[in-house]
Amino acid sequence: MNYIIILIALLLPGKLLAEEMHRLDELSDLTLKNRIILIRLNQDVLEHKKLFDKHYYEIKDRDIIWFILKDTGVVTNYPGALSKGFLVKTKKEYPLEHGQVLLIGKDGGIKDFDNKLLLDTLFKKIDAMPMRRHELESRNKSKN
Repeated sequence: MNYIIILIALLLPGKLLAEEMHRLDELSDLTLKNRIILIRLNQDVLEHKKLFDKHYYEIKDRDIIWFILKDTGVVTNYPGALSKGFLVKTKKEYPLEHGQVLLIGKDGGIKDFDNKLLLDTLFKKIDAMPMRRHELESRNKSKN
């Protein structure tokens, strides 16, 4: 029994370190596989999260990871953990004002900027992108 306790004590710090190493540190780690919506808010966070949740399937279908950046934290659909410096680093790289929204494509380029969140407009812009059209064509070919 003592051996198990000692083994756990020795392995636990390594496990915690490994988890910290796998935390999302910057948005560029998501590109190529995901599109990103960034929105800067301090108020109405719950309202915006509900809107994202309402469009869960459309967001998932378009490979979108969204982040609501607040002064003191982040609300997101990203399934993993964020690094301690993620918020500071992201706000520095993308200095958005309250309410501003940014769409980042899978290629890492900024595809749209607006002063409010209009998901239907963003979906239309995404659906018009060459990479998205290719994804849809590939999906349709695999169904046939």
